[in-house]
Amino acid sequence: MGVNLGLWQVRHQSNLRYANSNQSGSAWRYNSVRTWVQRPVASINSILSLGDSYTDSSLFGSLSFNGAKLVTDERMRPQGKRGYAPEVRGVAASSAHVVVKQLGKVIYETNVPPAHFILTICTTPVIKAIWR
Repeated sequence: MGVNLGLWQVRHQSNLRYANSNQSGSAWRYNSVRTWVQRPVASINSILSLGDSYTDSSLFGSLSFNGAKLVTDERMRPQGKRGYAPEVRGVAASSAHVVVKQLGKVIYETNVPPAHFILTICTTPVIKAIWR
């Protein structure tokens, strides 16, 4: 459950269940799991969260904590700059045409002046379809 106030998002996670037992009778049980606010910080491609949160770990189990968390959000980056971007470095003795191939196919080409150069190649998968 949540509400948005400008860039701030107020969130609350909880559950409600009905318990029916012979010893304690029947009753509704409300459990508040966590409450937090969050907002994007676009200048650093991140999300700032304040309140109840969990650690992010793919190796160990998550731990709950109450405080602040700043997490990079790759979805804020431009599509062409997400993920892996290899660099090609070299030295051109004169003006040169540089061709970068992957598995025999040209993935990037450009002209460089005589000097040291660094090319950062940001490629994204492109699906081309021919409609008939």
